[in-house]
Amino acid sequence: MVYWALILLVLTLPVSLVIVYYDVRYMRIPNRLVLATALIFVVTGPFLFEFQDYFIRGSLGLFMLLLGFLLHLTGRVPGGDIKYTAALLPYIAIPHLLDFLFILALMGILGVLLHRGVKWLGLAPADWVSWQRPGAYPYGLSLALALIFYLVRTAFIAAG
Repeated sequence: MVYWALILLVLTLPVSLVIVYYDVRYMRIPNRLVLATALIFVVTGPFLFEFQDYFIRGSLGLFMLLLGFLLHLTGRVPGGDIKYTAALLPYIAIPHLLDFLFILALMGILGVLLHRGVKWLGLAPADWVSWQRPGAYPYGLSLALALIFYLVRTAFIAAG
């Protein structure tokens, strides 16, 4: 069992689920939840990782934040998704980045199918924004699912 992944899973799971709720309901990810995600890594990271690994992971998150703001200037990428991506990126081990991108792609497909399926079945709440805007998709759903799945996979499956 990979204990750092298990500890991070336990700490980030509630925040990730609240992010899913906010993004699906309001099509926004509150800054306080993004900060909570980042703060969990900043506070626990020194106890879970060697300094070099901690520094590289944190630097990668900061680089993504900078790159994300440049992408946000194009008007094609929402700011909440950029900030949340930058906050969750340090949770991913550097050798696992390609694995995480694959997981994110799968969760993107699964998230779209789930989101559209709920609407198609008539189970979507009438006042939730993500089902009211034509063509809208709350990408925080896919990001949060990918982080949760990655940490579960790393903690329980990759260790075997």
